[in-house]
Amino acid sequence: MSTIIADNLTGKTAAGNVTVTSEGGAATFQLQQGLAKAWVVYEFSSGITTFDSFSVSSMTDAGTGLATVNFTNSYGNAHYAMAGCSSGGTGNSLFNIIQNSGSSKTTSACPMLSKLMTDASTNGAPHDISAGDGEHLVFHGDLA
Repeated sequence: MSTIIADNLTGKTAAGNVTVTSEGGAATFQLQQGLAKAWVVYEFSSGITTFDSFSVSSMTDAGTGLATVNFTNSYGNAHYAMAGCSSGGTGNSLFNIIQNSGSSKTTSACPMLSKLMTDASTNGAPHDISAGDGEHLVFHGDLA
């Protein structure tokens, strides 16, 4: 097995084009397209606490169950993808974390909505994550 040690990878045809061949050799993809461009692990039971992040400059508490993720590096357009999950909640509650449709995504920020889905009394209403739990978000897309 060979080891490559480098500080930068630059494509031969174009600087940003580094092609990776699949394990079976039948497919290729552009390396930069497959990388997460931002991620964050946070909770907001009394204000927002960020545990760790990459390319997230800050988060804004926008109300119960509502937060905005502000990116360090802007996306080329607002059509980036987001995936989120929760590490559970009090009593193993299930949270649904989605892009808040009440506010538009921009190239520099994404509004988020957390709903508690396993408590009949809340009926899927916006809900802050309890202390000690955490929400995990990852973002993919083309940077500007």
